Amino acid sequence: MLDVEATVGVDIERALQSAVAWPHAFVVVNTSDLLHFPAALTVLAIAFRWGRTTVFAIMRNSVVACTSVALIIDLFVPMPPPRRLPGFVDVGAIFGPDRYKVAGSESANQFAAMLSMQVAWAMLTGYAIRHLSSH
Repeated sequence: MLDVEATVGVDIERALQSAVAWPHAFVVVNTSDLLHFPAALTVLAIAFRWGRTTVFAIMRNSVVACTSVALIIDLFVPMPPPRRLPGFVDVGAIFGPDRYKVAGSESANQFAAMLSMQVAWAMLTGYAIRHLSSH
């Protein structure tokens, strides 16, 4: 996968890690990374509880669909996280919080890294928050 990123010109992880001079930026990013899953579930529960059936149905169906597609892709194209490869830094382990050391993460698959899933869930959460707050 890194070869594909290099060919397309989007292999920016190492350059970004080297360019960040403020270690607290890693803490902020790692913390927000830990919160995307509970935030999405909370917003989904609020949409269900408040009876916003359209928002709830769109978010629920989209989460199921994009997660299913990601699972199928991961079965055929495993994507180990760059932090496991030589030359990359595991900023979570160094600066914290380490997502694999928090309570409840014992069964997390450390080799299934699909950042696009976190982006998709964040976009769905934002969509739902926008529609819930506009009513």
